[in-house]
Amino acid sequence: MVTIWRRSWLWLAVALLALIPSATLAQGSSTITVTTDPAAGKIIPDAELAKTTIEVKDAQGQLIKNAVIDFELDAPRPSPWISTDFPVVEGTRLFESRFAAPDGRLVLDFIWPLRGEYRLFVRASPAPGTDASFAPVTREVTLHLNENPAERGNLIQLLIGLFALGLVAGMVMGAANRAGQPA
Repeated sequence: MVTIWRRSWLWLAVALLALIPSATLAQGSSTITVTTDPAAGKIIPDAELAKTTIEVKDAQGQLIKNAVIDFELDAPRPSPWISTDFPVVEGTRLFESRFAAPDGRLVLDFIWPLRGEYRLFVRASPAPGTDASFAPVTREVTLHLNENPAERGNLIQLLIGLFALGLVAGMVMGAANRAGQPA
């Protein structure tokens, strides 16, 4: 009798847990989309202006009017292997602000400073004093930016130069050693 009682509670708990996601989906009909132009993988850090667009949409995909967008941007965390060319900025909050979005869209143009994983935290809510009525919605987005190709080329040139310098120094010291002269 006890095992039947425990099983019925287990089934009831599973059934209730199955209903929870559908209830939260029904409430969270507003969505936030974040896009970049060019695409995140094509943005060249510290070199070109990129357009970042944040849109607040309803369940039908229409822009929600009279929204307020809170936007936070965190720089990539420091790498244990290779630092960027601007290590003071690594792991810091780059940008934090609140914007009015009367048409439900926010467009930001800026130059991304570093390569790595950026964390964007976006929250949209109805603007006070307007007829907008939707449940506040939040979204966290991670954008990965690749290294600037020019900086990668500079690193390769530096490594080739150091290798050549070491090779020449080794040849000079080796020749002096073979000749019996101190280097």
